[in-house]
Amino acid sequence: MTATADVAGSSFLGIYTASGTSVSYIGNGSGSVQVWGAQAEASSIPTSYIPTTAAPVTRNADDINLSGAVSGCIGQTQGTIYVEVDYRNLPNAAILAIQSSSFLSGAVRLETASSNGSLRVQILDASGATALDQTITSPQLTIGINKIALGYSSNASGVVTALNGSIVNTSTASFGTLGATRVCLGSRSITAGSFFFNNRIRSAAIYTSRLSNAELISLSTL
Repeated sequence: MTATADVAGSSFLGIYTASGTSVSYIGNGSGSVQVWGAQAEASSIPTSYIPTTAAPVTRNADDINLSGAVSGCIGQTQGTIYVEVDYRNLPNAAILAIQSSSFLSGAVRLETASSNGSLRVQILDASGATALDQTITSPQLTIGINKIALGYSSNASGVVTALNGSIVNTSTASFGTLGATRVCLGSRSITAGSFFFNNRIRSAAIYTSRLSNAELISLSTL
């Protein structure tokens, strides 16, 4: 159930037993109503349920794990990563990445670069050398919904970033075979707390091929 406040500080959202149009109801002396597990959020998109009783509980970070062979899941020499976010805060944080067991190597990563919404594209090869570290200062992420598609390849097609239906950066990078074994959604790793995204990630996708520029534009169009 969602509602929009008409005046700041004067609206509320609730569930009531009622008699006619009155929110006051004295009951019939024998029936009962039990309400348990309600959760209120200042958002148009509900997050996962956080059960609490007598004390507040902090929601744990989502953790994505791939086990076994990942060659069919992650593009090691070429691929595409895509994410749609509802951008509210302006942190310096990781959005979506594929990487090795260490965030210091074998990585293709989308991040916010500063508090003004600049987008950062980073590729590290299997040895940890930086193949690409590009900050896109214009256009920037805007408050609200943003769609980002990043196609990467070591060959002539290069690395292309599309934001909200437009190509915003084209680069070349030689990184060989990544050796990536992990998918990190909203962070560089579970230990890199300062890089948690802390915004709403609406959807994400990983492709094992480098989509064409036209496909990147179509995928990222709002």
